[in-house]
Amino acid sequence: MLKKSNRNLILYLDTSEKEAIVAIYEGKDLVIEQKWMAHRELSTTLSIKYEEILKKAKISGEELSGIVAFLGPGSFTGLRIGISFANGLAYALEKPIYGTKEKGKIEYRNPKKILVPEYGAPPKITKAKK
Repeated sequence: MLKKSNRNLILYLDTSEKEAIVAIYEGKDLVIEQKWMAHRELSTTLSIKYEEILKKAKISGEELSGIVAFLGPGSFTGLRIGISFANGLAYALEKPIYGTKEKGKIEYRNPKKILVPEYGAPPKITKAKK
């Protein structure tokens, strides 16, 4: 069984724009936040920033009470990367996962089994060349 903290520590992720956000909240109070210009490097920087913020907050992933991710709208690829990361992390740590449609809103009622991005518009996908 994974370690459980007495504190209500929530990981918050927002990867909907070029500037990504990883934060730790205690309940609804911000403990620590890290923003960076991830843009096209999000897939290589997100896990590094996650590890960095845990280290700065002096906690382990096992001490988290849950994960909240911004669902969108926003960057198609950014949302896919961030929400996939959140889903995988929640699964690996056996933590509940929650989605929010308001930036910075820490909502942790009605946990989901898996989050799905809400892009706000159909993705613009180019047709395959013949």
